[in-house]
Amino acid sequence: MRRDGKDAFHSVPLFGPGNVRDAVESVLTDEWDAVERVLTTGGTCFTFGNTRGRFLAMAAGYGAHPEVGRKTPAAGAHIFIGHTNIFFVTVNAKDRVPWMNQPAVQTSLAEIWRDEASAWRVGYYLLMPDHLHFFCAPYDLRFGIDDWITFWKRQFSRRHTDQAWEWARRSFHHRMRDRIEYEEKLAYVRENPLRKNLVKNPDDWPFQGRVHDIQWIGD
Repeated sequence: MRRDGKDAFHSVPLFGPGNVRDAVESVLTDEWDAVERVLTTGGTCFTFGNTRGRFLAMAAGYGAHPEVGRKTPAAGAHIFIGHTNIFFVTVNAKDRVPWMNQPAVQTSLAEIWRDEASAWRVGYYLLMPDHLHFFCAPYDLRFGIDDWITFWKRQFSRRHTDQAWEWARRSFHHRMRDRIEYEEKLAYVRENPLRKNLVKNPDDWPFQGRVHDIQWIGD
């Protein structure tokens, strides 16, 4: 497996709780280091540990991980086997310096997400002057979301060493709970430039697009 995460991808199929372990073992390869079976309230989950982070792959309908108030982002991402896994991500510029809404930034990010950092699939994205939003889904379970974000930010910075463009160290991500939340968040993000009086119509904002076609499956 190369460090860029480009090869040996496996999509995450939708499996029922009865064969979660077989499903997970068919997705992961011999590069993962350990599997630890743990018990959680309401059911069984499997925690996968390797040098690139930890994944929680839970059986459909098992376990609960409610969001709680916090000042810093939660580490990692809970991947629920048997459910659609789409995450909403926000990444800020360091000190909120406005530099993102320009063609060179948009082109580089789209190329990196498509060709170099595709272990997570980026769907719709939108760049604001001092931050960006996008939706993504896991494609290779050996790469946690935080390590993946760190990777593509580093690849971007290496492309633009002549610029004083810096990322905030932390990012924020949230798993969409259902189709309604996903569609509402999509609409909210698209209207960001309108709310900031940058355009009169959301479709007129040029710094938005779609790298992969991420769709919500099921209800």
